[in-house]
Amino acid sequence: MWPIVINLRCMKILLLSQQHIQLMIAFFLGFPIFFLEIDLALQRGAVQRSLPYALAVEVIICMVCIAFVLYEFVDIDVVQQLEQEVQDLEAAQIRVEFKRQQMKRFYEKAQQVSDLWLNRTIPRMELMKQFHGEIEDSSHDELFALLFAINAEMGKLERSLPPLHTWENETPLGHAKKSQLGNMIMELTRVDKVKDILSTKLPEVSKMIAMETEKMAPHFAPA
Repeated sequence: MWPIVINLRCMKILLLSQQHIQLMIAFFLGFPIFFLEIDLALQRGAVQRSLPYALAVEVIICMVCIAFVLYEFVDIDVVQQLEQEVQDLEAAQIRVEFKRQQMKRFYEKAQQVSDLWLNRTIPRMELMKQFHGEIEDSSHDELFALLFAINAEMGKLERSLPPLHTWENETPLGHAKKSQLGNMIMELTRVDKVKDILSTKLPEVSKMIAMETEKMAPHFAPA
């Protein structure tokens, strides 16, 4: 609401702040107090006049000091406004930094979920899709042996992979390592024959992944 401008016919009054109004009121109240003390001094005897005169002098000194402050109040008010703006900017900077940290954590979490989905979930789903197609085309006599081989080899693959919670953060599995492991599994889906995948390719990949997991195992934090 500040400043407030009051336009009169012969003058314009500018009120800069609440403190400005208080100083102006104190200045103008000094006049009746001064004249009141002078009147009291004139009504008293010579011995009792010293106290009202002393108070009148003090009032004059206070009014002079207030007058100097009012004269410089525009500059003082500008400094106060600048200080307030600096405080507002600092508070805004803190809010922006807090928002930035929130957005950073959100997108880091989104990236980690994306890595988990792209490099761990989808490659295994593609591999199971290929196995499912082979199961549909298998005869009744071949079905049991095929299911047994799929369960056994997929169990080895699951055990070779790093723990799930390590895929949900950036360390020790970085983005490059997650992509490497995901590509190793995805390469299996490019093999035409499921029997070749189960007999040679998948055991080799499980062994390679297990070796990589063992190298990183000392750095795994508990879930």
